[in-house]
Amino acid sequence: MPNISAEESLLLQCLATTSLLGELSNAKFLESDYYKRLAFGNGEIKKVLTISGLGNPATMQMMLYALLTIPREILSRTAYSVLETYIERINPLVCHLVEEDTSSSYDGEETRANIDYFRHIRNAIAHSKCSYLSKGGKNFVVFSDSNPTESKACFIKMECYKVGLILMELQRLIMEYYNHKHPE
Repeated sequence: MPNISAEESLLLQCLATTSLLGELSNAKFLESDYYKRLAFGNGEIKKVLTISGLGNPATMQMMLYALLTIPREILSRTAYSVLETYIERINPLVCHLVEEDTSSSYDGEETRANIDYFRHIRNAIAHSKCSYLSKGGKNFVVFSDSNPTESKACFIKMECYKVGLILMELQRLIMEYYNHKHPE
């Protein structure tokens, strides 16, 4: 790897850790003999993890926080502005994944196609404004972003499993940004 800044190193570590968690989940790590033999310092934690699995809502929120919020906080304003041009390309994908009752009252976002999903999901994650519900045998997440002083609100609803598609695309876009910045 070329010389990278401490901030870029943290960004790549977030990317690698979220990828590792995804791969462990895909490989059914919690069903492995290794996991079954693994002794935790606090056995209650292993029970919680065994019950909730790796692909649980808290993991999803942590992964989105690592990929959407941490970069905004650690990169310089200029570097983040460039990264943001990559990440905001997630909007058309998210538009196709959301439920019909997704809505926004922000100016210019009257239709689902015009919603800035990237910004609203990032804000919801940063402020822990995510709720979960089950309906008709399906699990959903609702990302809520609001500006009470302007009486504006955005509610993005999608099935939980679809967030995995967003996470994979975010990982790809962040790596594309990094590779463009540091060509080999």
